Amino acid sequence: MQKSVNLSNSKSMEEGKTAVGIDLGGTKAIIALVGEDGEVRFSRRIEVGDKPSPEEITAMLSDGVKGVLGEAGMTAEQVAGFGVGAAGEIMQDEGILTYSPNFDWHDVPLADMLQKSTGLKAVLENDVNAGAYGEWLFGAGRGTRNLVAIFPGTGIGGGFVFDGKLYSGSAGFAAEIGHIIFRFGGEMCGCGRRGHFEAYAGGAGIAARFQAAVESGRMTSLLTRLGGQPKNVKATDIYSAALEGDTLCSELWNDAEEALKTLALNLAVALDPDVIVFGGGIVDNAPDIIGPIADFVKKNSLDGVASHIRIVRAELGENAVAIGAAALGGGFGADKTERM
Repeated sequence: MQKSVNLSNSKSMEEGKTAVGIDLGGTKAIIALVGEDGEVRFSRRIEVGDKPSPEEITAMLSDGVKGVLGEAGMTAEQVAGFGVGAAGEIMQDEGILTYSPNFDWHDVPLADMLQKSTGLKAVLENDVNAGAYGEWLFGAGRGTRNLVAIFPGTGIGGGFVFDGKLYSGSAGFAAEIGHIIFRFGGEMCGCGRRGHFEAYAGGAGIAARFQAAVESGRMTSLLTRLGGQPKNVKATDIYSAALEGDTLCSELWNDAEEALKTLALNLAVALDPDVIVFGGGIVDNAPDIIGPIADFVKKNSLDGVASHIRIVRAELGENAVAIGAAALGGGFGADKTERM
């Protein structure tokens, strides 16, 4: 059963366009009414439960959208647009969620389902792409031309904005940076292939490596805190134990940091962006990681890249995806919302 929590209604309604943006996560969804200045006017969080069906999600999100509009005293006809950011593989032009790792969905026409349910034409985008666009337009990348986003959370998502345009690739699957190889033939990734960055620096990968090490007989002080159950571990637990000097956790966290440094360096040299923005749960819980990554990139990049690139933390917090989705759906930034 869905639970709805009002997050914010502190912003008064002002002149200008507004759009609805949704961040559809694996356990919750954030629904926000966003102004063309990037400010969240009203928002609410909905817990989506365990493995809901597409029809159940559509009903939950539709009710949430209607609730947010009701709080704002608005109707669907007064909204400039509607965007949804969801994890997974997406065919943007068709509005189809080709594969959802969170819900194990395949080929779901989510945009069409939401449009029929809400009366709002929906734009569907990968969640980190939406977050990257939000950060470029309103957050840590505002004022730049080219941005790369790296969001390590459960996995590692990415997003590219080049010359003010969101880059999606030939088939819409660009910026799956977590599945670039870090160590050939290395640890198993959640996708079923080996050696990917996500297997070393995504939260699920870090936890899986911890569990495998404990099961092989490695000792760790963290096991006591977990009640002897390594399956209960989270990446944040491993980070905390590493700070306290636990040998196993220090090894795992050092690998994660090395992976993120290498990934940032490779993207910096390959793409030469103005800024690389780091967000996601790993960075939110370990913000001190940004400094070492920035130093590593500056030291090891080509001089022309090192002279101008910035490595910074995301600014929009948990609302980044919803804000970016709203901007894409509402056409905020006019021609800036074009896609490459």
